[in-house]
Amino acid sequence: MLEEEYRISEISDIIGISSNTLRYYDKIGLLKSSKKENGYRFYTEKDVWSLLDILYCKKISMSLEEISELIHVGVTREKTFKEILTSKMEAEYRMIEEHHRVIKRLSLALEDLGSIENDTGNYRVTRFPESYIVCSCHTFKEALKKWYELAAKYDGLEMSYFYRKYTYEGDELKQAGVDLILYAQARPFAVSEFQFKKTERLEPFPCVHTVIPKSLENITGIDLREMRKWAERENLVVKPEVYLSEIFNFNSDDGQRQYTTVYIPLK
Repeated sequence: MLEEEYRISEISDIIGISSNTLRYYDKIGLLKSSKKENGYRFYTEKDVWSLLDILYCKKISMSLEEISELIHVGVTREKTFKEILTSKMEAEYRMIEEHHRVIKRLSLALEDLGSIENDTGNYRVTRFPESYIVCSCHTFKEALKKWYELAAKYDGLEMSYFYRKYTYEGDELKQAGVDLILYAQARPFAVSEFQFKKTERLEPFPCVHTVIPKSLENITGIDLREMRKWAERENLVVKPEVYLSEIFNFNSDDGQRQYTTVYIPLK
């Protein structure tokens, strides 16, 4: 039984692949066409099935080099087709996990922008976000170094916030350390290899909250005075401590803008 023959233009029309692509596959030896005495090139039905295999392999993210190896070298005992597919599937799952982390990073940034828009200059009672203390440090420099080490080793921990802790007496602030804090909502997007069981979990606690349009370094006890006065007018009793984290620092047409989120715990 003679196999049906297909010209390049026919394959292009039937499958929807360009003639240039077919010629390129022919040139690199991925899918060789046959040649008649009159010079016309054609493909056999067997070639068409090979082309369908190539297109399927491309759909599962195999490169042309990998497809060529599979076709010409064959599947060896050391590297079976099942192993190739398993490896590709694992890579796709890793990409999905990273896409989810990107979406969560975007979500956190949008929440910060929403807080800047709604809370700057306003005071309200809320709860400190449920979170994990990934690491406690004495200085910001130490925390920055630790953040870099952890973020490089564990995907997801780059979403940790730098929270500086202060105690205060009157308008005088005294730094009490720096915590790397990962909000609980971001916990599912951090790799499981990091042992969260060994970290301190912060349950939500009541606070007075605001956003101050300054960099954290420029905030003084005077900036917190009005916040404490507002709490007093609301018959709220605050603790002599405060948590600050710089949530945005960017340039705009009217200069550099910096914002710091502020939480003062309530008794």
